[in-house]
Amino acid sequence: MGTNTAQEVKAKRIREGIPARLLAPRAKLSCARLSDIERGYVEPSLDELGRIAAALDELIAARNKVLAYAEKVGWPVESI
Repeated sequence: MGTNTAQEVKAKRIREGIPARLLAPRAKLSCARLSDIERGYVEPSLDELGRIAAALDELIAARNKVLAYAEKVGWPVESI
């Protein structure tokens, strides 16, 4: 996980275009809990922050694999 803060993870999620509604269940959190963490309303536990960061990295990697395969077969990646 490193030294990710909730704000850094949120910025990465937004930059990478990963919706919170996909991230929350993957991180074993409710959407409301993730929202509260990202907005700074609650302090996440180290376990929660680690799960969020790991889930985000997994979703980014999966998206990148899909995009790479789409490009390989000639599917217009703008539509994904």
